[in-house]
Amino acid sequence: MKRKILIVTVLIISLLVASFVLIGCKDKNEEKGPQSYDIVGLDNASVSVVPNVTKATAGTEVKLTVTLKSKDIYLTKVLYNDQLCTQTATGYSFIMPEAAVMLSAETANYTEVLQNGFATYSASNLKQIAQNATHNSEPILDEPKWGLEVDFDTPYMSILKSKVTSSEQSVISDSAIEVKSYTKADLGIGGVNDFEIVRGKVIVDTSKISVGETWLTMEFENGNVSSAPKSQLRVKIYVCKYGDISVATMTETLVFDVSDLDYKGDFNLRVADADHIDGSKWNAVQDYILKPNAEGKFSLNITYVKGHSFWLRLSYGTEDQYQTTLRIDGSEANGGVYTGDDRGAGTGKLTFTEGEVQLQLTVREQA
Repeated sequence: MKRKILIVTVLIISLLVASFVLIGCKDKNEEKGPQSYDIVGLDNASVSVVPNVTKATAGTEVKLTVTLKSKDIYLTKVLYNDQLCTQTATGYSFIMPEAAVMLSAETANYTEVLQNGFATYSASNLKQIAQNATHNSEPILDEPKWGLEVDFDTPYMSILKSKVTSSEQSVISDSAIEVKSYTKADLGIGGVNDFEIVRGKVIVDTSKISVGETWLTMEFENGNVSSAPKSQLRVKIYVCKYGDISVATMTETLVFDVSDLDYKGDFNLRVADADHIDGSKWNAVQDYILKPNAEGKFSLNITYVKGHSFWLRLSYGTEDQYQTTLRIDGSEANGGVYTGDDRGAGTGKLTFTEGEVQLQLTVREQA
């Protein structure tokens, strides 16, 4: 009898142990849950791609933060396991597969394109733009605007389709850019087909820009042609504070001979830059008070901006007089020329092509 009781007891204990083992295994499996997979980000000399999580289960949306390490490159692709990520308004994302993920990205260098198809970026455009400055643009209600000229060469274009985008929205936003077109008639060219658009201006509202650098990509299309020819230009623009635009200068010497005048007092000389750039370090107008020596001459060293034209006005006394009676004759030197006043003082143009030039000028009363 004792033997039967022992056998039954052993069986009961064995069943209880088995039950506990099964329950333990079941609980362990339930706690494990769905499998998570690793996500490996990217960090190299050009770009970093950082996921919002380092592990995720299949079907989970993973968001990415992509940071370019140079302003001269742009993204062409963001990939997870060689599959394209989805681009959103705020960045990139992907749906986690049933596998570990390796993130990667492809970039390209911005390169300057000044001529493409029927569009040519004008060589006269400056690479710098100053905040709150107005240059080469028709001002509207005194708003500061900056115009960048583009010339077009495509027949019968009376409709210009355009799109200009900025690589750095914090420097120049797309909303600060507009495009204005000009026909032959607008420019006074006239002739055959004067309705054709031959020039455009990319106009930037300089009250809405910030210091920094950005690439502007300009796309143009002839809206009059079914298989429309297209052009794409790309330029790098630097935005600086008002007054910080740098200009190349030269030092020149002007020698005035006033011995023909019956006057021995002070003279006021106004030197004005006819091509002054608003927002540059160079002042548009400079006045000098000068006194002739015993020989009836005086000289002045001026700072001349390369490529610009200046006009001169000489007056009796210490203040500039608009109704001056003094005439400056034309003169030439190797690398410099003053065309001379033809109808009154200040009508001549002063230009230099080389530095350190001395130009001799003779001053007379108006006839």
